[in-house]
Amino acid sequence: MDIRMTMKNGVSLVALSLLLAACASAPKEQTKNTDKAAAERSKIYLESIEVSDAADSSAVCAVPAGLEKAFSPAQGASAQWKDLMARASKCAVEKGWKSLDTIAQTMSRLDINSPWGPYFMSVVATERGDWARALWMIDLAEKKAGVKVGLFAYQRGRIHLTQKETSKAMTEFEKAVSLDPRLIDGAMFLGDIHYRDHEWKEAAQSYAMVLQRKPSNYRALIGLAESKFRSGELKEAATLYVKAIDADSRQLSSWLRLGEIYEGLKDNELALSTYRDLRRAIDGGSIKQRPSFDLNSKIKNLESVVKPPERSQASVKPVDEKRSKK
Repeated sequence: MDIRMTMKNGVSLVALSLLLAACASAPKEQTKNTDKAAAERSKIYLESIEVSDAADSSAVCAVPAGLEKAFSPAQGASAQWKDLMARASKCAVEKGWKSLDTIAQTMSRLDINSPWGPYFMSVVATERGDWARALWMIDLAEKKAGVKVGLFAYQRGRIHLTQKETSKAMTEFEKAVSLDPRLIDGAMFLGDIHYRDHEWKEAAQSYAMVLQRKPSNYRALIGLAESKFRSGELKEAATLYVKAIDADSRQLSSWLRLGEIYEGLKDNELALSTYRDLRRAIDGGSIKQRPSFDLNSKIKNLESVVKPPERSQASVKPVDEKRSKK
């Protein structure tokens, strides 16, 4: 079992998954206006967007016919802006960067007060490795919004992350999740970095934020459980590992850590029950790995110290008395 290796790998996975989560959703404005005029112009584009886990499955990653050369309307929001948002998010999920770039530029022409055209252009520039343009576009998006938006800080963090500027990325992700707690990938990234640096309290706070939105998220449960374990909070760690196993019972490391914690707590009955359940899972084929120690010997040793409950004499006596009266 190597929990630490699991967590280190998790940092890389989060870095790769940020784009999908960010582009498939968009948060509302979260702070006081920094530019009242811009905020008023962009209000409709921010208030009408809700966070979701995936792009609208009915959307098509393509610019609607006739809009490629469209110009911005004289005032107000265009009739097509929501449809274009759905299409842009679909392109991001499907990694259709060429189509996304075209849609983003169309959005910018049709709705000059919307921050979403520049935002999606920043996403495309990030994927193409054009860091200067990516930062320029996200700054423009924030300027058009007139307010601080969690997703824009999140995107800026992604840009820094792809440039391997971890410290700057962390600063932006911290801003993002404080502005919009729904950006759980940002919280997950922060948790993984704090875990890597043995900052258990901070890691626990970040993983807990993820679990507020996704109570059964296995990686967050493991991260929080292991952070508690490393802090010496064994009972809390045990409770979390039980939840993690409920979320995914196929992971050997979770079972072994739970058994280890119960042994550390001197709760031999629960340790024995855990190892027995683990053996059944292995025998049933749901867990493919094997412990580095002899599981059967472990169970046998625990069985020798866990005495079966003795029958109470009080429960026998009434029966005997009843029989004696016959």
